[in-house]
Amino acid sequence: VAAVVYSFFLQSLSKPILPGNFSPLINIPRKHFRLRGEAAGAFSEAGIDIKSVPFIDEVDIKKCVENESLEFVLVDHNRLAVSQESYGPYIKGVIDHHKDEKQYLSSCKFRTIKAVGSCCTLITLQALEEAPSLISPEIARLLGSVILLDTGNLNPQMKKTTSDDLTALKELEKIGGLQEKDYESVYNNLLNQRRDISKLTTAELLIKDTKYGVAAGLKFAIAGVGLSLEDWVKRDSQLIGALESFYEEESLDILIAMTTFTDEKKVFRRQLLICGSKAPELWDGVKNSDLELKESDVKFSGSESFPLRAFDQGNVRASRKQVMPLVYKILSEATTESKM
Repeated sequence: VAAVVYSFFLQSLSKPILPGNFSPLINIPRKHFRLRGEAAGAFSEAGIDIKSVPFIDEVDIKKCVENESLEFVLVDHNRLAVSQESYGPYIKGVIDHHKDEKQYLSSCKFRTIKAVGSCCTLITLQALEEAPSLISPEIARLLGSVILLDTGNLNPQMKKTTSDDLTALKELEKIGGLQEKDYESVYNNLLNQRRDISKLTTAELLIKDTKYGVAAGLKFAIAGVGLSLEDWVKRDSQLIGALESFYEEESLDILIAMTTFTDEKKVFRRQLLICGSKAPELWDGVKNSDLELKESDVKFSGSESFPLRAFDQGNVRASRKQVMPLVYKILSEATTESKM
């Protein structure tokens, strides 16, 4: 969503930030878009047809880069995936709300990175300042929907909402965006679409919401999974085999699954499953971190030859946004210590 709106904004500016024409490029294969139910729901809510938007498997990026006809602006992330690192010199801009990883400093013409609840907040505030007429009621609804989703409907317990997020929503409301009275219904509708994983296999669950990284030469992935480890084990009797298959297909050293769910007492909970040949290098580090981990009681069958440990996460405020840099830090420090 953020990439689609921001490309439109950059293309429409009377005084462009960068030269050339802009197009969104969704960084997943089109066939995987069905796994992002909340994104499809947000576009539908705003009356926007996604069919005309190109996906990563529909563009020959390597050829375009070789012909010097393609450059990039990163939206909602500030570091390329491992498989795309060779495109680093062609990054000309960044707009993101995650921790700044200080990449592409020499090639970027602008870097807008700020800790807010949603990247769509940063896009909204920039558009309001530079070209407010570009925000139609449809775009206002789309941006507002994502801000609500990213901040848990402004839930203070999640500690993601900032004053900028609130300002963005209020200003969007004036343009025809979401009314405050509709926040809860819109949020619940999108959340239900995100959480509807009833027909997904374990392989699809791992594809649905996964981020990749490399630290100290080790490739890892962190998958967000919207059900408890207990339910996952019951649902897939071949879970370990499916995890190991994904691990091997992606050539990983470590696979991490972060589960989120609401328990029978309606309490929001998180769990961590960390597996793979290099997983032991991470176990002690995460246990001694502020994630407040304790060993899980979940029993896994068939895991004897596949290193695996599962934890209940006491600090539920720590999402992947916090865990990702923690993993980088632990693995990098472990390698440094081993060389001393």
